[in-house]
Amino acid sequence: MPALGVAAVLVLAVGCLTLLGPSVLASAGAPAGATNCPRPTYPPNHPYQLAFSGSLSGHLSLTSTPVGAITFPPITGTFCGLLELPSEAAVVQPANLGFAPIDVSFARATVPAAVEATAPSIGTVADHAATGGGLNLQLTAPIAARTGLLGVECLLPVQLTLSTAGPGGEALSGPLSSATATLVASGFAIGSAQSTGAGGTCPGYLAEHVDSLLGLPNSHTSTSVQVRLDISLQQ
Repeated sequence: MPALGVAAVLVLAVGCLTLLGPSVLASAGAPAGATNCPRPTYPPNHPYQLAFSGSLSGHLSLTSTPVGAITFPPITGTFCGLLELPSEAAVVQPANLGFAPIDVSFARATVPAAVEATAPSIGTVADHAATGGGLNLQLTAPIAARTGLLGVECLLPVQLTLSTAGPGGEALSGPLSSATATLVASGFAIGSAQSTGAGGTCPGYLAEHVDSLLGLPNSHTSTSVQVRLDISLQQ
C-alpha cells in the first residue's frame, strides 16, 4: 500500500472515530431540515403529537483500540420532532437531527468530518419516575460517521442506545419549555467501515485497514458516550 494511502487510512480512522458520539443529540446552528420541523397534530381526526426542539452536546471515549485510548472534544447538534401521546414516544426524523461539522487534526493533516442520522431516533419514557420526580428516558439513535481525504470517503455505522438511568445519567427535569437531561451509554458496538467494493469512495482494501487500525467491529465494553439534551416542548 503506498505511503499516501497509509496516511489517508490513518486520518480517515481518527476522523471517523471523532464523530461516533451523537455522538446520541446551543451553538451548533440549525440542522438540515430544521426549517421544516414537523407540525403538531391534535384530535379530532388526528392523534396528539406535540412538537419539541432542542440542542445536544456529547462526549465520546474509547479506552481500548489498537492505537491506544482515545478521548475526543465535544460534539454538538440540534434537533426537532414530535412527542406522540398516549404512547409517550418521541420521534426525530434523520432530516431533523443535525450535527456541527468538526475539523479532525491528525499528525500534520486537518480533515473535515461529519456525522449523520441513518434512521429515526426514538425516545421513550420509563414507567417509573426518577428520584426527585424527574422522568427517566431511553433513546435509540442510529447514526454514522463520514469523513474523507483526497476523494476517499468511508462510513462507520453506530447503533446507540442511551439512558438517563446509567451511571452519570440525569433524569429529565425542569419546566417543559426548558427541560434538561443527561443520557449515557457504554459498551455499544461500532460497526465495520462500509466498503464500496473494488472501487468507489471506500474501496475494500481501505475499509479493511480502517477496521484493522481501530479494531472494528468493536463489540466490547471499551466505548462510552455521554449526551446532554436541552429540550423545549412547544405548548
